[in-house]
Amino acid sequence: MSAVALQEISPRHGQPAGIVSRGAAALVDFGVVWLISAAISLSVDLVQSVLGTDASNDLGALGAVLAGAALLFTYLSLCWIVGGRTLGQLLLGLRVRRVGGSRIGFFQAVARGWMATYLLALLLWSVVSRRSAAVWDVVLRTEVVYDWTKAEPHPK
Repeated sequence: MSAVALQEISPRHGQPAGIVSRGAAALVDFGVVWLISAAISLSVDLVQSVLGTDASNDLGALGAVLAGAALLFTYLSLCWIVGGRTLGQLLLGLRVRRVGGSRIGFFQAVARGWMATYLLALLLWSVVSRRSAAVWDVVLRTEVVYDWTKAEPHPK
């Protein structure tokens, strides 16, 4: 079997991802986090029913929003620390990396996760940015590019 050149995979490989691709990946990631939170809630309910406790786990609207935001922050940060992409980005062939091509570090992943969770409106900057960068990409020197390879890229 011969090796396939990256340009044969797609001419867009390594190019900055636009707002539509990034937004679609974000929607998938919101769905994943929603499923995780639903599983956690059902598990807590199951444990309570087995133990026979009558305690309600109703957080209220504010508590649910804060818990969901914390879960989203954790999910994004862990995905970017471990593999440089979330499940949504994997499905859409996107990868987060440092400008220049190297893997993002722990601090960048956590800061990016915090900004993407709590300052989501800053993603709109990517519409007017030449390199399709959100504000957190500019601040943290990261970029989201099209990348359909399985392994983490190693810069030359």
